[in-house]
This record gives sequence, C-alpha cells and structure tokens, in this order.
Amino acid sequence: MIKTVWKQQNMKNRISTILLSIFFLASISSCGGGGGDSVGGGTVVPSASLVSIEVTPVDPVIALGTTAQLKATGIYSDNTKKDLTSTVEWDTSDISVASVHNGLASPIARGSAAIKAASGSVSGSRTLTVTTAALVSIHVTPVNPNAALGTSTQFTATGIFSDDSVQDLTSQAAWSSSDGSVASVSNAAGSIGLATSFEMGSTTISATLDNVTGSTDLAVTPAVLVSIQVTPTNPGIAKGTTRQFVATGIYSDHSIQDLTKQVLWSSSDASVASVSNAAGSNGLASALAVGNTSVSAALGGVTGTTNLEVTAATLVSIDVTPANPTLAKGTKRQLAATGTYSDHSTQDLTTQVTWGTSDTSVISVSNAAGSSGLASALGVGTTSVSATLGGVTGTTTLEVTAATLAAIQMDPADPVVAMDVIQEFTATGIYSDSSTQDLTLQVTWSSSDTCVASISNAVEDRGVATPAGYGTSKISATLDGVWGGTTLTVSKANLVGIKVTPADRIIGSGKPLQYTATAYYSDGMTLDITKSAVWKSSDNKVVKVTNAKKRRGLAEGDEPGTATISAKLGGKMSGSTTLTVE
Repeated sequence: MIKTVWKQQNMKNRISTILLSIFFLASISSCGGGGGDSVGGGTVVPSASLVSIEVTPVDPVIALGTTAQLKATGIYSDNTKKDLTSTVEWDTSDISVASVHNGLASPIARGSAAIKAASGSVSGSRTLTVTTAALVSIHVTPVNPNAALGTSTQFTATGIFSDDSVQDLTSQAAWSSSDGSVASVSNAAGSIGLATSFEMGSTTISATLDNVTGSTDLAVTPAVLVSIQVTPTNPGIAKGTTRQFVATGIYSDHSIQDLTKQVLWSSSDASVASVSNAAGSNGLASALAVGNTSVSAALGGVTGTTNLEVTAATLVSIDVTPANPTLAKGTKRQLAATGTYSDHSTQDLTTQVTWGTSDTSVISVSNAAGSSGLASALGVGTTSVSATLGGVTGTTTLEVTAATLAAIQMDPADPVVAMDVIQEFTATGIYSDSSTQDLTLQVTWSSSDTCVASISNAVEDRGVATPAGYGTSKISATLDGVWGGTTLTVSKANLVGIKVTPADRIIGSGKPLQYTATAYYSDGMTLDITKSAVWKSSDNKVVKVTNAKKRRGLAEGDEPGTATISAKLGGKMSGSTTLTVE
C-alpha cells in the first residue's frame, strides 16, 4: 500500500515537472530567448540544411597503379559551403573497377565506376575512368632551385602518361635525396615531397613510381635571410571576408624563396583580423571587426609586415567574368567573382562565393578549395552560372558547343631566351567552328631536350619553361590527340645591362605602380625579365616592391620619401630607378 502511494506521488511530481518545463520553455520563446538561432523580435531562424554535395574533380581519368583524391563539398540552404570530404560516406558502383576510402580512389581494373559521397539523404557522384595508360615520365618541380641553409622547399611530381594525360603524383611517388646530409625529402603524410636542408652543397631530389623516375638538383647555399616581403601591400577588405597573404624571403645572395608555409603569421590586433598558421591555410586572414591591424610573418629573427584595414563596407554587387563565355564540350574555363562594395572598393571573391549553375548537365562549377570557380563543360547547351555571397548574387551565361579541337597555336613562336630567364608559353585551341579557347592549363606540355630547357605541367606554373643549357628544344602542347609546337632557343649572349621602367616616378601614398625590367645582351637581343628578376626597394618604409608570383615588380607607396627600386638577374647585374612617394 505504501509502495503504491509512493508510485502515485512520484508520478504526480514527474507530471508537474514536465508541465513546469513546458511553461518555462514557452515563456522563454515568447520573449525572444532560448537556444538555437534567433533574430531580433523573437523570430527563430532554422539552421541551414544541406542541399547538395559536389564531388570534385569532375569525372577524373586515372591510370592503373595510381590514385585520385576526390573532395566532397557541401552546399547549404543559406548558400554557404563546407568541406565534407572526411565526414561523408563514400561508395563505388563497381568495386571491381575501383575502391574508395575518405575520397581516395584506388583503381583495381580498367573501366568506369561512379564514386558517390553521401550524408543522410543528400549525395553527389562523379564517374571515375580507369585507363591502362603507362607512365612515361615524371617531371619534378621547381627545376634546379636554390635553398638557403635551414629552409625547406616543396617539390611536386607530375606524371606524363602514354595517352598524353597528366596526373599529380606528388603524394604517390617515393621521394629520395642523393645526399641526405645536404637535404632530406619527406615521404610522410602531410609533408610528402618537402625537402629540408641541413648543410651547404648539392643533392639530387628524385620521385619514383612504377620504375619511372624524375629528378632535379637542389643547391643549398650559405645565404642568410635578409628580409621578408608580405604581399599584398596594405590591402583593405570588408568585415566578414578573407584575404590570402604571401611571405617572400629575400636572401643575402639576392635569391628569393616563398616562405608562406614556413613563417609564423600573426596579427597585432586579433579582434580586428586573425591570420592562420594551419596547414593548407597559412597566411589566410579573416576580417572580424572594423579597424586596422598589422599582419606579420616571422622566421629566424626576421619579420616582414603590412597593414590590413577592415572596413564596414557592405557588398553591393558581384561581377562574374569572363562575361558570357563559350566553351567546347570537354574543356574547362576558370571563372572569377569580383565584389563591389558600398565604399566603391572591389575585392576578389572567387574563393569565397558559392558557385552554382542552372543546368548541371551542361556545366559544373567547382566550390572545392584549390579549384573554386573552375567550370567544366559537360554537355552541349546554355546555362546560367551564379556566384553568391551574403545574399548577393552575380551571374553570367555560359554556352557549351559541340565544336571539336582542330589545331593548337603556340605563343610566342620560336622565342629566344638567355640563362636565368624563364619563358611563359600559352596554348590557344582553334576549333571546328572557328572559335578559339585558351588551353594553357589543359594541354600536356613537353620539351624535346630537357638539357636545354624543361617545361612545367605543375598546376602553379603550367607552361613555364626554365633554361638548363645552351641550344634549342622543341616545345610542344598536346590535347585530345591534337599537337602544337614551337622552338625555344637558349642563347649564349652575355648580359650587358638592365633597364627598369617607368623611370623616376612620383606616386601618392597607397598607390601601386607596376615596374618592368628589360635586359640587354651582347648580340643585340632584348628580353623582358620582369618575372625572372629579383626586385628590391632601398627603403621598405617608403616603398615596398613584391617578388611574389604573378605580382613581381609591383611597387606600392607607403610613407612620404624617395626609394631606389632595383631589379637584379642571376645575382650578376642590376638596373634601378627612383620612386618618390608624396
């Protein structure tokens, strides 16, 4: 009897507790409090839901004996995106063709299989094609670099196959150094191909796969780090956006080295902007609040800085370029998104926007890190491509045609260069409908004589030829069985002078100025060496001039004064001019 009464009383207490809890939660909701996402007058905002999963790269083709790393990017209902590669469930439609684990596809036999990434009821897939193409050669880049003692150099291995396809084999090749006392090269996950120098001298860095080896020489010098350039110089970005910084080291022997991944990044005011030191995002600044902060990169007691201004400007519009492009089926095109803000400033938002297309059977546009904005033409037709950020959307129309590649035109034709001067080539495809398309990043490049010059197929400098010796070499570009070629000559002419232009200019503080360096040779030859020279400012407080890739020779005024801007080639000769900042 007592036990029964206790049970009844206990039940009453539980019911009372539940009713009180309901009343409490209701009262919280009525005054705009409570957990979850809510806005102002008590409106509850549901969390963004996963709408689709994008798998990249698009329909990859790989050879037996190699692997392919796929990425899964989640697109959400609020137009945000997130890397889901490590959290989705991966599957393959044919385990006899390929297996997949955490996005890493391993081929088993020739054929095709759909690789699927799923999270709950949402999924995305791509077709993986496995070929029997044989590995012909491996190109190791950068070619014959110099590294200062105690620094590291990241190498890349690019495989060229019998069907003229190209694959990044960096993570698959076995790396080795001919002299481990000079420098070692890593085979550990997360640092594969990273060479670390220990003492002065020279060593051969090799990458081997399936009994095929590619190599290049690494020279370790006694040069010491003199300064670090942080670029871009004094940028302004809107709150809530990001900006990638690059750290370039200038050494006592006038050599330069990209130190972005080696320096320690910091922000003088972390409440205004933070700067990442995490692998894969080194130097990426995130704007958190309106204000100014100093972004620094430090290594071995040397520090480089630049100012970052975070504004309250709001995004007004997004411009997607190129406008209304036309692509042939099976080709790719890099799109860019440029944001215009309420203060009339502009910012490159290509990696920050969420890309979309009105017809995924015609065009697929990547949202994955490292390939954001890369459009792949899948089927004939017309579709709208969009770029969205913070509720603002920009669009362009993209047409895919059935035109076939008829010829490849090389530019420049039959160039002549000197030692220490790189040559950039472009490949233009001419199609059956008389249209043209830039194929520089899609063709497979080759050199008939790598003792004269090598040419890169690596993503970061595709089509860039580096002289290795005197003579001539046939440079060719191949795609879908169509070939184009030209002759590169490396001259023995002696360097007699360097001219830097424009000469003796005056600019305002914060204003940029692009310099050009022209080299003059003993045989009357002149060469544009802007991208080969090492640039320097005599006073970095007055003017900073960058040596970062794709921005070399770009000077920006900081404080009033005058500085000498110089360009030096191969540590042999330099030219200079003055720049006054008002």
